[in-house]
Amino acid sequence: MKIFLFLYSLLIILLGIFLPVFQKYYIKESFKYPLFIIFLSGFLGAIIYLYLSLRKKRKKFIRILGIIFSLLIVFLINIYISISTPVFLAALRERIHLIEYGLLALLFYHSFRNKISEKLIYLGALLYGSSVGTIDEFFQYLIANRVGDLRDVIINTLSVFTGTFFVFSLNYTYQKININSVRKIYYLSVTFFLLLGIFIYIVHHGYLIQDPEIKSEFKSKYSAPKLLEISKKKEKIWKIEKTKNPKKFSKPKNYYSGKIVALEDIYFKEALLRTGKRNKYFEEKKYFKAYKENEILKKYYKPFISYFSQQWTEAQKAICLKKIGKGKNIYYKSKTLPFVYTGKKIKILMGGVTTILLLHLSALFLLFPRKPYSHLSHSSM
Repeated sequence: MKIFLFLYSLLIILLGIFLPVFQKYYIKESFKYPLFIIFLSGFLGAIIYLYLSLRKKRKKFIRILGIIFSLLIVFLINIYISISTPVFLAALRERIHLIEYGLLALLFYHSFRNKISEKLIYLGALLYGSSVGTIDEFFQYLIANRVGDLRDVIINTLSVFTGTFFVFSLNYTYQKININSVRKIYYLSVTFFLLLGIFIYIVHHGYLIQDPEIKSEFKSKYSAPKLLEISKKKEKIWKIEKTKNPKKFSKPKNYYSGKIVALEDIYFKEALLRTGKRNKYFEEKKYFKAYKENEILKKYYKPFISYFSQQWTEAQKAICLKKIGKGKNIYYKSKTLPFVYTGKKIKILMGGVTTILLLHLSALFLLFPRKPYSHLSHSSM
């Protein structure tokens, strides 16, 4: 069973790496049919596993309550996905993670149920599955045409939690905790928190750009010179690509909600989010904020608003200028990209590492005594 767990974990990571190869297929509406088949297969598999488990176990009422709670968790995750990803096909792909990472938790349980105490194996499944989900997103961050994101790590972790609780509801039996099991969970905990810390440190660190010309400051993954350099490159690339494939540059949907619909790269993602914020502010008649966001877009993301038909009309500019008047010269602090942190890297690194080490070192003295507990108890008698 352990070899299946390893191969399945590797498959999840490889799919994240090589998915851009199939990008021209999975962005099509017809791709929903194989996704439906995967989702239905996972659902039927869960029903069969549920039936076989309940048939053999006692205390069915308590276990059924656990299953109902698992379904409630699935329902809440679905609401979160629907709110954060309003496009049907993109949301369906994310819902597959419930099956994908739920199965990962189940495989972990059956691989280590005789190696880790019953009370701790579920925590182990959660930590292991969340670690795989973090590694998956980190590789996506490194691969062209993919964007790793803390939001996706959270969805992966919630999916693992759902699978873990589902297995817990059907299989929990009382066992005493032994020190070897605690140590294994300790190592998994160290691994997960280090992976998560490294991911946030690398993927979500950015820059606070203060531009006196447009009297605004905003966050970006890139420094101001790098952002302008990328903007020039995108201008050349998209000019050629639009001639070859104009359909690619059709106006993306759901800008007004500010949600991520399709991601080409980090620059594209930032431009998409900022455009959504600008349009939302304009709809809400927050004209000062809308005007300032548009100024940022015009200077740093001009190829995006040009090639994706997101430039303001003269009427929209006139409305904003009329409403804000001389207020356009007030300094503006953008709230877009709130999950990008901009502190000095060395301070954040040292603070994060110190916190993780202190937490785990404090547990180290409790979990790894120099003498076995049994020996200590005998010597004190």
